Amino acid sequence: MAANRSAPPRGDATTDMTVAPAFMLLFSIRLAKVFAGFDAQFPGIAPLPAEQEKAYLAQFSDFEGRLLGETFLQARRIKRWPLGRIALAGDLENAPPYADVYLLAHKSGIALWEVWFPASDQPFDATRWITWLDPEADDGLVAQLWRVLAPINQAIADEPTWSGQYFPVTVLRAPQHPLADVVERYGPELVRLLFLDHARWPLKPALVREELERDYCAREGGMTLLARIMQCFDGCDGQTVACR
Repeated sequence: MAANRSAPPRGDATTDMTVAPAFMLLFSIRLAKVFAGFDAQFPGIAPLPAEQEKAYLAQFSDFEGRLLGETFLQARRIKRWPLGRIALAGDLENAPPYADVYLLAHKSGIALWEVWFPASDQPFDATRWITWLDPEADDGLVAQLWRVLAPINQAIADEPTWSGQYFPVTVLRAPQHPLADVVERYGPELVRLLFLDHARWPLKPALVREELERDYCAREGGMTLLARIMQCFDGCDGQTVACR
């Protein structure tokens, strides 16, 4: 494929719309043996707030019960264990201050690290978030997380890092702005974020339109986009972006 080098580089969208971003990162691993829970407190990890942990587990149990049925829950094929909270010490502007980590394990031995990163309200900036989610960035969220998570993963999976796929999910909330306004102003940037696109050259308008029309959200005023372009990075299968 040849790029037109005479085309002007893409300029960032204006950044005066404030949004509340949050990120959930999933990393697939295979457990080395039957896992029965964490039996120790690990360095660099603090306990989760008790009420938050209780509410989180109850919420997911209720959701899985409605989605999969009571029979599935009683079979206990999938279990979710809270690990704890990891404080992040990076210098990234407006970055999440901590990560809440859970392990989701299937009885077959396949498991997922499920990691939640809440961030403060900030200007819309897809370039900033793409950098945070880049698993190869030395100061990104992934690198900061795995500096602490590596020895725990080694203990339960015999690997210092994830052995399967990395799947990031971004949630953007803009309660002061109608969804149509967000899409009109930041449509190309939403698709860049969806593909974790570092390139300086703009995406084709037809592709942007196509991806924005591929909305899986069932709720009025919301949008859920699922990446179809694979291998954004080695070991990354794109991501999901949800706006509300």
